[in-house]
Parts: sequence; C-alpha cells; structure tokens
Amino acid sequence: PRRPAGRATADAMFTRGIAIAACVAVVAACAFAPAAAEQEEAITLYYFNSRGRAESVRLMLEALGLEYTDHRFVGDEWKDEWKHSGRFAFEQVPGLRWCPTKTSENDCVDLVQSLTIMRFLDRKYGAYGKLDATTQTFVDMIAEGAADLRSKYGALAYSATAQEDLPKYLEETIPTWLGHFERLLDPQQSVVRKHTGITTYFGGEQPTYGDIHLWQALDLNYRVGGDALFAPFPRLRAFYDAVRANARIGNYEASDRIPPHANGAGAFLDNEANPAPFAPAARAEL
Repeated sequence: PRRPAGRATADAMFTRGIAIAACVAVVAACAFAPAAAEQEEAITLYYFNSRGRAESVRLMLEALGLEYTDHRFVGDEWKDEWKHSGRFAFEQVPGLRWCPTKTSENDCVDLVQSLTIMRFLDRKYGAYGKLDATTQTFVDMIAEGAADLRSKYGALAYSATAQEDLPKYLEETIPTWLGHFERLLDPQQSVVRKHTGITTYFGGEQPTYGDIHLWQALDLNYRVGGDALFAPFPRLRAFYDAVRANARIGNYEASDRIPPHANGAGAFLDNEANPAPFAPAARAEL
C-alpha cells in the first residue's frame, strides 16, 4: 500500500491497514526485487539438515530469488572434513561462499555469522543497500532484536526441561518480546515509524534482512505456540502474514527443500523426537 497524502491519525492509518489486509498477499508476493535473468555468481550455503541458524539465510536467498547450493553436512562430515579446513572463521556455521562467477573460485568470499551473511546478500541484491544510513541502522536494530528473541527460544529448545518450561515461556517471555515489536509497529510509539512512516515492513515498503530474520524468529515460536501467540498483537500478526504471503517464501515452505524441523537432534523442542505441535503437518492433522 502507498502512503496517503497529508497527515492521518495513527488509528485511521491502522484501520486502513486492516481494511487492505486482503491486498497484502498481492503486495508481498511482488515486494522482493526480481532475480536476475541469468545469475553469474555461484553461491553455496553450508549447514546441517535442520533449519537452525541457517534458516534465515535460506529464506533470504529464496526471497531474493537467488540460485544457490544448499550443502547440508551428513554424519561426521562437518567435523572430519570442514570444521578445520580454514574456510569458516570461528570454525562454525552457517557459512556462505560467494564467488563472482560459476567457472572460477578466484576472488571468492567466505562468510560466517547469520546476520553478516544476510546483510551482505541484502546490501548486494536487495532493498537494504538502497536505504539511507538511518533506516539501515533501524533495520540492523530490528535484526539484532530478532536475534535476542531467537536466543531466548534457543535457550528453551536446548534445555532438558524444555517441555516443562514451555508454558511459562509462552505466558511470560513471549508476550514481553512480542510486545516490544508490536510497539515498534505502532506509529504513536515507534521511533522507527517516525522515520519510515506507515509501511508494511520495518524499513519501508520493501522487506529487508531485518524483516526476514524477525519473521523466522516469530515462526519458530509460532510452531510451539500457535495462533494464540499473536492474539494481543494485531500489527505483528499482520506483519507475519505479509512476509509469509511472499510467493517465493511460500513456494519454498511448500517444497521438499525445507528441513522438516527447526532444531537438531540435541534439542528438546521441534525436532524429530519432539515434533512441533503447530508445524504445518501437525496443524493439518487437527
């Protein structure tokens, strides 16, 4: 949706946003920049066969329409062949190799750290590189806040008492953090909105890596909390639905390329041994 001329009250603008909710899917499906007709660069993502910390990067690659190889380590491959190869700073993943051509490994760039990788891709191919410095800083702030939310989830998911602690987490931790992001979408309260105006995404009408990283953190929690999670937070729910409505993300989520579980075998939530109650397959069985 385009911003109307003149000033409008926050309530009027929010009402307008609800009224055009039926159009959000169409807007979101076209929001990301189109992929190049023929991609010259070679891109390889390295991670395990779970969503984990690589899933935001996968979503960024998918949303940008980029061709990439999703290298998923099998068995002891990471430990035996890759961890000490010198390719991965800090000897951890996700890692991304970007090469300017598919025919040569000269001048390739090897990156680690999810947010660093996403920011690189968004600056090079997406909306982030076109934003002014202040808006970029707000996008960075949203991404870092999403990382904090994700850390709260990770501490729960990899705790042996995760199942017992989940109700308290959903009742106390999640409302606090979703409340932070809800306020950042409220034009009456948000320092971000004072700069960007009333827009679908945090950085404007084009989604950025900050939106993708936040969406993935929200989705992790949605898979264990369901629709009730968003009931007190209508703006955040509209944001979540707008990102999910993107055609490229939707196609990826419906494909067999997406890992079935959020976490690896060492977790106690949303893995093969402990399926998420509100994952799509589980919802379909209700």
